[in-house]
Amino acid sequence: MSKGPQIHAPKTYIQSWLSIPAKTRLALSLSVCAFAAIGLVVTDMVEDPKKKSPSKPTTTSELS
Repeated sequence: MSKGPQIHAPKTYIQSWLSIPAKTRLALSLSVCAFAAIGLVVTDMVEDPKKKSPSKPTTTSELS
């Protein structure tokens, strides 16, 4: 006696995350952190203030 297809409530993001094995969660988390750190370093290299075109230095007397 079949009751037909059973409808289950969809998993939340937290439940889906917790269903992943701990080692896999750790690897994913470390990968995201490493990607973010690399992005910060690369951005700093691209926006290096030493390589900007020379401009006139601002003095305190000019700010008044």
